[in-house]
Amino acid sequence: MWCELKTRISSANIDALLQRAKSHLSTTDSKEVASSGKDFFGGDDVENNNFDLLQSFHREIWPELAHRTGFEQPVVDHCYLLVKNPSGEFTRLHQDRPYWVRKDPEPSILSVWIALDEISEHNGGLILSDENKVGLDELPSFNSGAMLEHLPSNAESASFTLLIPEDTAAEMAKSMQPVTMAKGDAIVFDSFEPHMSSANNSDKPRLGMKIAYGEGTGRQYYMMSVDELESL
Repeated sequence: MWCELKTRISSANIDALLQRAKSHLSTTDSKEVASSGKDFFGGDDVENNNFDLLQSFHREIWPELAHRTGFEQPVVDHCYLLVKNPSGEFTRLHQDRPYWVRKDPEPSILSVWIALDEISEHNGGLILSDENKVGLDELPSFNSGAMLEHLPSNAESASFTLLIPEDTAAEMAKSMQPVTMAKGDAIVFDSFEPHMSSANNSDKPRLGMKIAYGEGTGRQYYMMSVDELESL
């Protein structure tokens, strides 16, 4: 399942992030998603962990989600920049759940995907199923789906090593459409939502960001609790 947030992240917060992330936005280490974006938030260097930026985004997003998730101990599981380089390749169809089974045994993780600039099919936008789009009030029903078969990718440069088989993906793609997003727009999808993204045919990086929230009860491995983030 997936839905759109009514919240739009402020340009001031986005511009502050992009200013600090300049070195991550010019990378050419991947034909899919620049892996350096995974290193932007966190780390041992407290003065450069960028948690202040994460906090500012969280404060705009969380009020719309908090009373709908049902989490007893909400946590930020991870937070990445999602930069797709110019000429970045099509990202094939997959679910997130196969990657998260061990760390999130009882599926709970919700991905908040944020456009840091205008994003469309032309520059690497997300492609999602129209049939799975719901209203925000359906959030309590998220993560009640099924995990589809995934096979190892045979592409050495692939950012995603487990993918839905091509014949299944081709059939599913018939009901999927690119999602056009303005700067600051955000969507939420659960760990069972099949998704892919188009190639970046523009001359600039596609600028996105993900904050993944989940249930912290009984878990040991996650970035930080929501309480910790809000008390920074």
